[in-house]
Amino acid sequence: MKLNNILILGALVATMGACSSDAPEVELSVSADKTEVAVGEPVTLTITHEVQGLTVFSGDAGHDYYKSAAYVLNGKTEQEIRETVFRESDPGVVPMEIDFSNDEPGAAEISGGAVEVVNTGGGSLMNSEAMLVNDEVTGGKALMIVSTHPDWWYQALRINLNTRLGANQTLTLTMRFNKDYLSDTYTLEPHPEVADFCTVIRLAGKGKGSDEIVFSDNTVWDIYWAPTLTPTDYSVDLSRIIEVWQSSTGLEMEELSYVQILFTSTGSVGFVGDIYIEKIQYGSLDYFPFDTGEGLTLGSGPGTVTYTHAFDAPGEYEMVVMGTNTSWKNYSGNGYNTDPADKISADEYNYDRKIRTVKIKVK
Repeated sequence: MKLNNILILGALVATMGACSSDAPEVELSVSADKTEVAVGEPVTLTITHEVQGLTVFSGDAGHDYYKSAAYVLNGKTEQEIRETVFRESDPGVVPMEIDFSNDEPGAAEISGGAVEVVNTGGGSLMNSEAMLVNDEVTGGKALMIVSTHPDWWYQALRINLNTRLGANQTLTLTMRFNKDYLSDTYTLEPHPEVADFCTVIRLAGKGKGSDEIVFSDNTVWDIYWAPTLTPTDYSVDLSRIIEVWQSSTGLEMEELSYVQILFTSTGSVGFVGDIYIEKIQYGSLDYFPFDTGEGLTLGSGPGTVTYTHAFDAPGEYEMVVMGTNTSWKNYSGNGYNTDPADKISADEYNYDRKIRTVKIKVK
């Protein structure tokens, strides 16, 4: 009896070892009840399988197999995935990074019109109260604004972004000041006890589905900056101000057209002197997410399931059914005895995967 138990146990271990090294082969067939339908008319797939996991990509927006991670990253090495962005970037989201290196001092228009200094009525102040200069302190080029009456609220740095909103809505100005203290805007008496001046930021943008540029003078009132003698990054998350724009206009912003920044005063105390803007940065590249499929609930073992979907736009679609089987874990080294968890690799699992496609024409 004891010998029989040992033999049975040995056979079981051998069987488990065989299962752990190879994934079971996927058996998968798919048929559709119709391949030509009207908009809104359901299509039903009948899926006969012997798989552990089933995923269906309907083929419409957001669920295209050929834009999914399963397809785009298939066959890529870990190093390739770490070093390369394989997702498609959104061409409507345009980040800005300007350092004025390609602009000429004294020019009336800089950076192709992307950056301006205007009075609040919209007239240009370039080469009167603002100019592009060679900064003697940094050795680079800078946009210099001569701040004389910050309490008048008429000088505005205007940044023309013209970009669809992306995930990153942070604006950063790299600036220095020729003084590190604030003054009375009339007597020029220094006020070192007042460290920060109020920065007012206003926005213009386009509502969803509209080409009209709408400006709002509503803003948040908690942005305070202190003047520094060396170039310093001053950053602000515009998403809060965008929310104020939306609540004041009743629109949902789709495109951020321009930003106007006023370096104002606290009472009659503000920065009076020269502001040197060395660099302007906004946003970053935005990437579309990978398309996704819908996982189907399966019972144990082989069987038949159905999937029904209706398309809401005419066109030609390719529905893709993906079946996957995985192996038991193949331990590398001595398994988990001494190998740290972060060294365990997905390569220690084998899998078999097959896809079946059905083309659907929607009229």
